[in-house]
Amino acid sequence: MDFDPVLLRAFVAVKEAGGFTRAAQRLHLTQSAVSHQIRRLEEQVGRPLLCRTTRTLTLTEDGNDRRRRTGSCGGCFAVR
Repeated sequence: MDFDPVLLRAFVAVKEAGGFTRAAQRLHLTQSAVSHQIRRLEEQVGRPLLCRTTRTLTLTEDGNDRRRRTGSCGGCFAVR
């Protein structure tokens, strides 16, 4: 299944930035927009990719798998 590169870029940004707010700043989007993109990606995958609490954000096992697959494209989804 092919995923929207915009959604994958948001996913990578959230992981690399360590949170939605910092990822939004890096992507020049609102936190709400990034959250919505992650939700859409999780809906496409059919499972949660991130485990969120009020203080931490970690990847689920599926999230780690998606990150490895996304990272294997040679950085084509890297945040600039």
